[in-house]
Amino acid sequence: VTYVIKKILWYSKKNPVVSSSFGIDSTVLMHLVRKVTKNFKILNSDSLVEYPELVSFKRYLINEWNLEDKIYVTYAKTTVFPRQIL
Repeated sequence: VTYVIKKILWYSKKNPVVSSSFGIDSTVLMHLVRKVTKNFKILNSDSLVEYPELVSFKRYLINEWNLEDKIYVTYAKTTVFPRQIL
């Protein structure tokens, strides 16, 4: 799998951006990209309806992997879903 990521990075010739919800699939992808390069950015969209456990895990992972300067978060202004109470 890391071979595929290395090949993609070679073709792109730019700093990669990983879109991440900090769910299982996104976390595995970030882990695999981190094995290949530490030079990548993360785009996260706050939909205003994340579960408190996911928000806690996101904060933990950002601190554990030192991602503070790599993450860009977009915030939704409104949502049609009921907001989670944090």
